Amino acid sequence: MRLWAFLAAICALGCGVDAPPEPDIEGFWVFEPTMKECGFVLLFDDGVYEADTICRLNSGEIAVEAEVGSYSKDGRSITFSPTHSSCGDADGYAFSVDYDFVGDKLRLVTSGRVIVLESFDPEATASGGSSTYGCFDEEGLFTPMPVRPI
Repeated sequence: MRLWAFLAAICALGCGVDAPPEPDIEGFWVFEPTMKECGFVLLFDDGVYEADTICRLNSGEIAVEAEVGSYSKDGRSITFSPTHSSCGDADGYAFSVDYDFVGDKLRLVTSGRVIVLESFDPEATASGGSSTYGCFDEEGLFTPMPVRPI
């Protein structure tokens, strides 16, 4: 009798109660470090992704290093397959990251690194300034380059 009472109590606490739905990764996600003039924007759109590092240069110009490709999800893993880049030395190799959600934030986990991104609406945050695609080197110097196939 005690077993049935215990099971009934457990069911009363958890049976038929759906967990809140998890956010979808589709859309724009942003990471804005507090101490730098650069940010990171990640767009997921129906199997296509764009990953942009966006920095304001000393000249005031907006510089964008971009990578575009396809992505797929498998459980808690996202595999990115780059096809285009604004860096001439991009390798085009596919890579995977684990992901989950912390509240409404998207957390990406790679070997020893964690990045937490917030969903955002680019229409609401558009600055109206012009930007130039290109590539940052190891010293942080920017060279304008077009986005092209890898």
